[in-house]
Amino acid sequence: MAEWYKDLYVGENVKGKKRKMIRLVNRGCFVPDLYLITFASNGRDQLDILEERRFLLDAGIWEMPEIIGMAVGQREALEIVCRIAEESRRAGYGGNLSAYLRGR
Repeated sequence: MAEWYKDLYVGENVKGKKRKMIRLVNRGCFVPDLYLITFASNGRDQLDILEERRFLLDAGIWEMPEIIGMAVGQREALEIVCRIAEESRRAGYGGNLSAYLRGR
């Protein structure tokens, strides 16, 4: 089962279907055009945006990093990351998105 961020960010196209989408991802089901936002898997980036099917293929359902956000389409995923960046800036974290998210 995937680990989900306590204040999960969801795009407009996920609202109303959030529980269903979480259930499908937890079961390892493929959801077309679903993008997941996580803490970065490497040491130099802060967040990753991955298509859900790539997530399942690369990491496997049991090794997923914590999921921060969920969106339908890459554009919506980018909008969520921009929203996180703006919230981080307003909260005084500047560009340190990871510290902002972990400190919430």
